[in-house]
Amino acid sequence: MKQKFDKKSYEDLLKFILKSKLKISSFKDVNESGRSIIIRHDVDFCPVLALDLALIDIKYNIKSTFFFLLRSSFYNTISSQNYNAIKKIISLGHTVGLHFDASIYRNKELDANCRKEISILEKIFDIKIDIVSFHRPVKSLINTNKEIANCKHTYMKKYFEDMVYCSDSEGRWRFKNPIDIISKEINKIDFKMQLLIHPIWWTTSGRLSSTSKLDYFLNKRKNYFMQQLEENSKPYMNRKKAKIINK
Repeated sequence: MKQKFDKKSYEDLLKFILKSKLKISSFKDVNESGRSIIIRHDVDFCPVLALDLALIDIKYNIKSTFFFLLRSSFYNTISSQNYNAIKKIISLGHTVGLHFDASIYRNKELDANCRKEISILEKIFDIKIDIVSFHRPVKSLINTNKEIANCKHTYMKKYFEDMVYCSDSEGRWRFKNPIDIISKEINKIDFKMQLLIHPIWWTTSGRLSSTSKLDYFLNKRKNYFMQQLEENSKPYMNRKKAKIINK
């Protein structure tokens, strides 16, 4: 089944999940038996877009887990706009975890640096973090039972191999459409799924391709930074005024 990636389609997906009698679980409380699903959001580009999906989740009384990067070229976790978005997500009752980019560090330094990043996020947002998601993980980090920084991670065997794993990476379903999978297993007594959703794909028009969605995001960010320059840089502000006068 083909599916558009937009807010309406995301709501339709949530409605289907709820009708399928799947218990919404977290990484912490998922049961070994029964029917359950963990909804995970890796925030690669923008916490404000993550808030859009967090609000939709709560509309259906669903609490998900949102993973934020501490070190990112795309967003500053403690900028006013992003900080407020993350605080709002926390206030809605969602769980927050660390989205850890292991590629920044040497292998022998992963545990120590992951622990540092967890500590920083905990202090900034006054929360306890007990789950980590790797950003673009290499094979050696996948399907292992080894914890990192004394925390469980989303690619451990019990979350990755022992349950069905679905991801919208690259703006497409990489491991089959979750609706098709759930429909096929609708009468199964024991069924567990980890569903990975990236907000960037669902917060723009469903008619756009993956690359067009990214272009749209970049254009919006460009407009935002232009506005920031106008508000915080006198030379830029004066140049804009001069252009208006000369029209």
